[in-house]
Amino acid sequence: MRWKLQPGEEDLTVMRVVITGKKNDRPVAFTSDLYDRFDPRTGFHSMARTTGFTATMAARAFRLGLIKNLGITRQNSWGSTRNASVSS
Repeated sequence: MRWKLQPGEEDLTVMRVVITGKKNDRPVAFTSDLYDRFDPRTGFHSMARTTGFTATMAARAFRLGLIKNLGITRQNSWGSTRNASVSS
């Protein structure tokens, strides 16, 4: 079975990411929650904004050398370098 939105249907995205590990030999945990809904003003679906747009910007940032960290990185750190722009 393939899921496909029908004309006029709206979507939403709910996601929780929990990362656990150790830092300086002490247990740490980071939790990130996301809740997003279809935007009737723009017509953009939640899945487009939370996956498609993000994947596109990540690919551009990698191609332009803006993401230099290996492993897991937070998206909000991608634009922390001077003159960071992924519009090209």
